[in-house]
Amino acid sequence: MKLLKINIPKSKLETIPEIEQVFFIQLTHFLNELNTLQKCVIVSNNKLTSLTSIEKRSQISQAHFFIRTLAGKLYEGWKMIRKDFLETQLSREYENLLSQKGKESFVIGTF
Repeated sequence: MKLLKINIPKSKLETIPEIEQVFFIQLTHFLNELNTLQKCVIVSNNKLTSLTSIEKRSQISQAHFFIRTLAGKLYEGWKMIRKDFLETQLSREYENLLSQKGKESFVIGTF
């Protein structure tokens, strides 16, 4: 995984329409939550071989918790993208900027 750091000054963010500002903040918050949960899943699955059976069961339970939470967060994110992007004028404005693969990823009504 490659992390990218992008600095966007507040003055630049204020130049875009409010609906885009709100969606941008929601989307970046969603991605941050996914990143954190993904790290929790990875850490909770580390070094299982060197643990006792009770420790393994405990760590596996913890991993299951994070996986279920991650699945729920993915569903919430999809609902947010569908409601705040696909069902608004934003999708019509930005659809032409997406690659073909990106366009195919946004199939309305898959959930």
